[in-house]
Formats: sequence, C-alpha cells, structure tokens
Amino acid sequence: MKNKYPDVYRHSYMYARHSDELEPWARSLAENVVCAKAIDRTAKENHPDKDAVRGIIDEYGYERVAWILAATVRVGGHEGHISEQNKVWAVGMEIPAPRTETLDYITEAPPKALDAFITLTCQLRQEQELEEPGPEHNMERLRALPRIIADSTGGKLRCAANSFSGGVYIVAEDTGFFGMDIHKHLDWRNGLCQLQFTGYPRTMGVQLQASGMQEVASQAEQLAALLTRLEQENIIVTEDELSQWAREVTESQPGHTGQKTEQAGPEQSPGLTM
Repeated sequence: MKNKYPDVYRHSYMYARHSDELEPWARSLAENVVCAKAIDRTAKENHPDKDAVRGIIDEYGYERVAWILAATVRVGGHEGHISEQNKVWAVGMEIPAPRTETLDYITEAPPKALDAFITLTCQLRQEQELEEPGPEHNMERLRALPRIIADSTGGKLRCAANSFSGGVYIVAEDTGFFGMDIHKHLDWRNGLCQLQFTGYPRTMGVQLQASGMQEVASQAEQLAALLTRLEQENIIVTEDELSQWAREVTESQPGHTGQKTEQAGPEQSPGLTM
C-alpha cells in the first residue's frame, strides 16, 4: 500500500475551468482512466476475489476505486445485476460531475463482476483491512475547527452548539454579508462521517455603494480562503467522535453550566445536526 495517493478531483470540468483548476482535473482524469482499466483486467481475468480487489485498492487507493465504481453504476446499463444495497452505496458517493464526463473512466467489467467488485470493496473498507493513510478518526482535526474558523474570520464566524439538541453549527457574530454551514455526509456502511463546509449570502436585495461592494469582495475572498483550507483538512470521523466534539463545543461556550436547557441558542443554520 502506498503512503500517499494522488487526489481525486471531485468537481466537474466546468467548475475546474472557472476555478483555474484544469491541471488537477486533468491529472485526476488520467489516474481515473488507468485505474478503471486495472479494474477491467481484474474483473475479466478472475471473477474478482478479495485478494484481487485488495490489490487494486492498494495500488490506486480506496477513494479513487470507489469513485470509479460509483460512476459506473450511475451511468446505468446494469439492470438486474447490481444489488439494491450497492445501488444505494453508489448514489451516496455524490458525484457532482455530469454523467457524460465520467464516460472516459467507467469500468467495462461485466455487470455481475462489477457488483461483486463493489461488494468486496465495501467489505474491505468496513472490516478496516485497508489501512490507507488518511484523517479518519482524527479528533485533532475536529478540535482545531473552532480556532481555524474564528482566527480566519477575526472572530466573526464561530462554532456553537445546543446541549439539548447536540447540533453544532456556525454562528455569525456581526451583520456581515456571508455565513457558513457545516454539513455531515454519513457513509452508512462503515459509520464514518465526512464534514463539508459551504458558504451562503446573509444579506439579499441590498443596494451597495462602492465601499459596500469592496467589503463584499473582501469578505467573499476571506470566506473562499477559509472554505479552501477546511476542504483540505478532509475531516472524516465516526459519528461517536462527532457527538463527542459537539459536547466539547457546548461545554466550551461561555456560561455553560453542564445542565441541559430547552432554551435555544443562536439561530441554527440548516447545517450539521447530530
């Protein structure tokens, strides 16, 4: 198993072009094509067994293998051969690229072999036989979140929580133009949660003079830098660890007495809920 795998680019070509990220998009596409061909060879030469699947994942990494398998299921044409469980798993991968963009790297494995490959891939992940380096179960990344968010915004955005609901979310301390949400994506097969951070406009329909526009641009740039940093953290933890972190955030809030209360805190965004 490699110590580090090339990143899987998770956005569309149009996003890459507008974000000046065509180089990482192209690198990831090339890796996807090579990986898909390796899956094809394995699936055709040996009806896939666990060791064969493990070999592919060791070479290319679970993230890329899972991405290609899910993209292949999403394209369709395997009716009656892919189990409902594996279909649900594929949908849960949340691939943002249009189906036409994934045609270059979908696997041509026979449908039954594809289904078996997906099942074995998920089993290996679930059994934790894959010790791929990564941030899983890393509480330090979670505990650093409040500091990163507060420091990056001069304290204008911060993590908050309600002890009675267990929810953790982002609070805006002023009337700035932007806010931020935390979203939780749960992989039900292995109980792991990936955190995703998104920004949103807080003020709509306001006419701005030049100074106001400059302030919006400044805040947007600041928020973009913060979201980029948080995305690079790639926080993946268990649900228990996420709940533990929510309790820690609650207990760190000023005035917390350790008693459960039914009084709502700051208005909760539609972000992370436990």
